[in-house]
Amino acid sequence: GVKLRADEVKVWPNAEKLIKAAPEQENNAVSVPEVFTNRE
Repeated sequence: GVKLRADEVKVWPNAEKLIKAAPEQENNAVSVPEVFTNRE
């Protein structure tokens, strides 16, 4: 996947779950699975 900031990640499906799963990364880059990055 690509690295996106938490605020950018929020636009992706289930991004809220990713952020909740890694709250310590809230202000850092969050790794987004390819399944999300490939969605249009």
